[in-house]
Amino acid sequence: MNIVYWSDFACPYCYIGKTRLKKAIKALTEEGSLNEPVTLQMRAFRLDPDAKALPESDTVTRFAKKYRMSPMLAAHQVEKISSLGQREGLEFNYAGTKSTNTADAHRLVKLAYTKDQGTAEKVIEALFKAYFADNLILSDRDILTEIGVQNGLEESKIREMFDSYMYAQEVIEDEKAAYAKGVTGVPYFEINDKQVYGTGQKEHFKRYIMEATPEVSESNTHICGPDGCKL
Repeated sequence: MNIVYWSDFACPYCYIGKTRLKKAIKALTEEGSLNEPVTLQMRAFRLDPDAKALPESDTVTRFAKKYRMSPMLAAHQVEKISSLGQREGLEFNYAGTKSTNTADAHRLVKLAYTKDQGTAEKVIEALFKAYFADNLILSDRDILTEIGVQNGLEESKIREMFDSYMYAQEVIEDEKAAYAKGVTGVPYFEINDKQVYGTGQKEHFKRYIMEATPEVSESNTHICGPDGCKL
């Protein structure tokens, strides 16, 4: 079974939703209900394609401006989202994140997929951790190169990619494909011909994986789009 999902590394709900999906797959496998391997294929959906290469403000300030709320309320909302991730066992410091353009991070994932599925999965997890746990700048090519090398990619191939436009068009095509499907926010999953929006819960994902009936499901309102995250 191949599960395709659209995501961005700057999206807190994407990290949480993917974590819950992986827990569902693990639970079904351990229960003996899932008798076939499951592969996950990430496709790009940048929340802000026009984001700069360097952070312009901290997360709380950005929230307060975007959602027209006081700094105190913004800090509360940011911490509320962090707590969702922490309850999934993730090291999650949303307040410390540094929002920048994620195009190169997505290009790195494209390169990883050309090696193998396992390498791509390691790179994806490392990028989410780098952003939400370590609060690194994911537009920094030296940081991205280090992440790639630590997870099985050759430094020379990474540098070659960054010195070119390699995979840039593929990132754009991923986004076009999502918009063609009517997708305006992520995470968005395609599971057994089901269109699943939002972070969901482990039990939701277990049902989506085991049931073959096509449907459109908005498991909750936890999605992020170009206009912001639903709080």
